[in-house]
Amino acid sequence: TQMACEEPLMRLDAAYVASLGDVSPFEVIDDGMSLLLAGGETPLTYVAEQPLPLESTAWAVDAIAIGNDAVSSTIAGADADLVFGAGSVSGSTGCNRLVGSYSLEGGPAEGAISFSEIGTTKMLCEPDIADQEQVILTALETAESYAIQGSTMSLFDTGGSFLLSLVGA
Repeated sequence: TQMACEEPLMRLDAAYVASLGDVSPFEVIDDGMSLLLAGGETPLTYVAEQPLPLESTAWAVDAIAIGNDAVSSTIAGADADLVFGAGSVSGSTGCNRLVGSYSLEGGPAEGAISFSEIGTTKMLCEPDIADQEQVILTALETAESYAIQGSTMSLFDTGGSFLLSLVGA
């Protein structure tokens, strides 16, 4: 791209792009890749993003299934999130707080997931935020599996259809 950045970043960008022209061979390593520079200089090393842990990560809801093959982001200012503890889940629907429990089967980054009945506070929400809340609660009720790839977790229903996407921090 041709974006202008602050000067220190522009120098770093120029050095990075220039070094790519000096790449000789490359080497694939366990969880990444090294681009070897001609002349034996320090290689450019890339490491694959590791999945965040399900528990103790703040997961912000960033995409919601809203029908047949349609996905929507959450409503601006109505931030929804989930935090998983040892068998417990808490968070927000963007209006009300929620609490419940969950169970897993499978590995640390993917497998089966099921939620207990989720309890919420009963604050009055704007109609569009109340709709978002209902979609999130229904997604948790129908979730059957999850997958974490890097900093993104997705929830799926029995048929493997997408329900929610969450970004961890």
